[in-house]
Amino acid sequence: MLKNSPYLSDSTINFLIKNNLASWKKTILGTFGTGKIYPPGTIFSHSGQLNKEVFYLVSGLVKVYTSNPGGYQRLLGYHQDNTLFALDCLRGKDEAVVSTCAVKECQVIKISGQQLKDFLFQHPQFAYDLLLYEQDVLRLMCFDAE
Repeated sequence: MLKNSPYLSDSTINFLIKNNLASWKKTILGTFGTGKIYPPGTIFSHSGQLNKEVFYLVSGLVKVYTSNPGGYQRLLGYHQDNTLFALDCLRGKDEAVVSTCAVKECQVIKISGQQLKDFLFQHPQFAYDLLLYEQDVLRLMCFDAE
């Protein structure tokens, strides 16, 4: 890219989402437990399938990608510690449009849609923080689409 181009990348946006919900870690662990350890290669959600849970990533690295019928995969980004992924669960009966897979060993807490809804009512500030987190994810997707 040209140094003075109006299309220069925004350096505040990157494809790693990390610690967006770190301030909630203690509360999430206290509410939902410590979760489980999953090995690299674990697929947490797959496009075209219904998700019944969102996942809180305590530690590790998860890639988010799409794929087409020909097997082509397009990487969308990565989640690291203290983030939620597989948010398709929030759509209820809609199929997921992205897949998520552990790149390295991950400690993950599964949270059902109803559990998350109850948590949001118990912790209204988390609802706002989740909204900001969703905005960060959308900014990343829009930046990528640019």
